[in-house]
Amino acid sequence: MLFFDVAKQLVEKFGGSAALVAPVEAIWPTVGPILDVPKFKGAAFLATNDGYVHVLGRTLLLLDSDEAPRSLAEYRTFGAPCAGGRGAYVLSSERSARVYALRAGQQPAFASGTKVDAGAALTNGAVSLHDLIDVMGERFVRAELSKAISAAGVTLPQDVVEALLTPLFSHVEIVELGDSLFLQGEVVPAELFMKHNDELMNAARRPAIAKQVVLGFTALSEVASRPLE
Repeated sequence: MLFFDVAKQLVEKFGGSAALVAPVEAIWPTVGPILDVPKFKGAAFLATNDGYVHVLGRTLLLLDSDEAPRSLAEYRTFGAPCAGGRGAYVLSSERSARVYALRAGQQPAFASGTKVDAGAALTNGAVSLHDLIDVMGERFVRAELSKAISAAGVTLPQDVVEALLTPLFSHVEIVELGDSLFLQGEVVPAELFMKHNDELMNAARRPAIAKQVVLGFTALSEVASRPLE
């Protein structure tokens, strides 16, 4: 867990008030681990959209309608890959399927035909906020972190909570390079990303595309040294 004085510097670096969060130092042993946003091995698979889950042996299929599932071979043969990974297939503008191959030890959390909401854990295992942000977005993950702090028995003013959480959402991950000099999968400050994209668009060049990520304070301390220039 990161020392509080470093975390306080990061809060200030990303627009917060170090003085505002100074009283948190006494409870940092409780709050710090929550704000480190750990990654879990064997995290649960999450539903990327509302739909119906089906169990096909050691594979889960998430359909966006209540139609009967086809065989996996049909989706792979007649469907086109779409956003959502190698196991995502679109059959038409109205119908798509997402395929989840269960890892060793993973078990389905729902019976075939169950309707699920986006973000639902489809298998056993802890829910990773790093995965959840892809599905539900920053606002939802912020709320989940706030709930976790409250559940730990810590009562903090909302402005203090927001000052602590804001640095965690200060970076993005590059998913498409465009004409930029970023690297695929590189995590960069959102401010730097937007500045470079503005320069690219002003020069009539293709901007990069990035996705929002959540970084715990320890991970943030490792990437936040890059200058915003």
